[in-house]
Formats: sequence, C-alpha cells, structure tokens
Amino acid sequence: MNPKVDSVHPAKQKLVAYRVAEFMQAFGVGRTKVYNLVNSGQLQILKSGRVTLIPMSSVETWMKACEAEARAKHSSVPGKKRA
Repeated sequence: MNPKVDSVHPAKQKLVAYRVAEFMQAFGVGRTKVYNLVNSGQLQILKSGRVTLIPMSSVETWMKACEAEARAKHSSVPGKKRA
C-alpha cells in the first residue's frame, strides 16, 4: 500500500528560483542580457549540473536596484516637477 502524499497545487507553491529561460520570459529579456547581468554582479546564479538557477532573493535585489535607478533618473530630469 502506498502512503498518501500531500501534494500542493503548483500554482500555490512559492517560487524560490527561476531557470534562465523562465527569467527571460518573465522579464522580457534575452539570454545575452541575463548573462550580462550575471557577469556584472547584478544577478547571482546557482549551478546544479547543467541547470542554472537564479534565486528569487537575487531577482528581488535586482528589481529594487532597477526601481532605485528609475527613481533617480526621474528625479534628475530637468523641468520635471515632483508630485
């Protein structure tokens, strides 16, 4: 008799890392851009055999840096009034 396995619906599982192709699709960037971000230190990767993973913590850090950069650009545009 097989023991009952508690399965969680995949949509309800918390994503902990992206594969490179998943990251590319989620953020609309190409493979070259992903590896440029990795090589510049903006994204961290983990390798497990042939699988390359981008941890969610690294994605969140990168997104915060992008937001900060966008805010800095927006606030430094001449003639723009801040609300």
